[in-house]
Amino acid sequence: MDISSRESVQSLIKAARKEREIAMFINAAGVSPSQASIEQILKVDLYGTALLLEEFGKVIKYLYGRCDLQPVRLQDARVNLR
Repeated sequence: MDISSRESVQSLIKAARKEREIAMFINAAGVSPSQASIEQILKVDLYGTALLLEEFGKVIKYLYGRCDLQPVRLQDARVNLR
């Protein structure tokens, strides 16, 4: 999927909603300077993230009376990389 394409993101959301309500999503997409040009990095990492937040924000299930679309810092995530 292309997170910098609104149509691609909307297709993903449509497919997910066929299964059940969307309560959360995790964006692990991204490219680095060793993988792509600066234009592609901005398209995916900046615009793509904003697009995901915008589109998922329209449909995500509100829990406890609020919608928690908040970025998570990697150092705050409990991830075991071993």
